[in-house]
Amino acid sequence: MIKPTIGRVVWYRDPESDQPCDAHIVYVHSDEKVNLAVFSREGHLFSRLDVPLFQGPSEACPEGQACWMPYQQTQAASGAKPSAHEQLPKEQEAKLKAESDAALLAKVREGEEKAKSEESKPPQGK
Repeated sequence: MIKPTIGRVVWYRDPESDQPCDAHIVYVHSDEKVNLAVFSREGHLFSRLDVPLFQGPSEACPEGQACWMPYQQTQAASGAKPSAHEQLPKEQEAKLKAESDAALLAKVREGEEKAKSEESKPPQGK
């Protein structure tokens, strides 16, 4: 079984489409139920809530359900780990967040220092 995580890409079997739709997991209720952001065959984005996640072969995925793509199923069967873009380790995710927070804080401080230096300049006369 492939464990669903936020950000993973799956197929969604829309009853109105003859092909599976590209979908992204946006919330995980359980290993069997997720919320999705789905792209229609026209490229429009819509959401589906409480979608069953089918763990069988993708070609047997029932309408109204999500399933893993064949490549993902092959990778899982071979024991390969998800690629870095599919699932970040918790420590890497924390590191990226800390780096992002530090960069944002530096920008804020830079702006504050610039504002202070502008305030300390004598007004220019005409």
